[in-house]
Amino acid sequence: MATHDQGKMARLNLKIGYLADADIYREEKPFFSNIPFFNIPGAKQHNLRTSFYDDVPIRDVRGDESAVSMDRHGFMLAKKAVIHDETKFLDEKWIMQDYYPEITDFIKTQLGARKVVIFDHTVRRANPDMPMYQRGPLGNRQPSKMAHVDQTAEAAEKRVRYHMKDEAEQLLKRRYQIVNCWHPLFGPLRDYPLILCDYFSVEKDRDLRASDLIFPHYLGEQYLCQYNPRHEWYYVSDQQPNECWLFKCHDSVESSARFTVHNSVDLPKPENATAPLSRRSAVAVK
Repeated sequence: MATHDQGKMARLNLKIGYLADADIYREEKPFFSNIPFFNIPGAKQHNLRTSFYDDVPIRDVRGDESAVSMDRHGFMLAKKAVIHDETKFLDEKWIMQDYYPEITDFIKTQLGARKVVIFDHTVRRANPDMPMYQRGPLGNRQPSKMAHVDQTAEAAEKRVRYHMKDEAEQLLKRRYQIVNCWHPLFGPLRDYPLILCDYFSVEKDRDLRASDLIFPHYLGEQYLCQYNPRHEWYYVSDQQPNECWLFKCHDSVESSARFTVHNSVDLPKPENATAPLSRRSAVAVK
């Protein structure tokens, strides 16, 4: 379902990775373990299979940023006032003590939220020498190359109960959202930018498969997405570090966009480029 005039937007046709329609998933649930199994013979860190599809159209919102919105699409682009040096994001203490309050206030302002609780952040730095599914050490996790949603509906409720404890029952009676705030650590970003899919172009029962995310202290669940030619993808060219994608992992209200399938994409190198592109560095806060 087209939700605005897409004709004004520049379009690229690129290769996108999706969860493969593989026989293994007739017998096994997809999973990825964040616990390394290097010393356990025969243990698997994951059972993920990716299929790449060529010539998938992706529209650039640059110059028409307000055309996408949280409730109509599941995501929006918003500017924050402060840009921090990339090296700041090597300091976990600074992130939690200084950056968390900044993003809390930013989300309150942008979304009109009464209460914001940050429970996680991820810094990703692209390394072309790492295998696709290697998450990498803390602070060096790789860009995802498979279309996915960060939380299933069941996992979202579990998150509220896990983090909010005694407040959870009352909070779950009202509208609640899990939102991802994502931006590059330098600009312009031209290496594996984030791409986001219009919620209303996704057929949930057809396209999405629940997948376990295994941590030492927690069992999470996300959706992995399979290919559908109806999908409508968007990105913003030359994203700057003060330009933040806000997108829904889950919204408890059924009448609006409820989640965002997202991914990263390998852009073609500009014809006149002489130097290699700076590898993607980005931070995501939930």
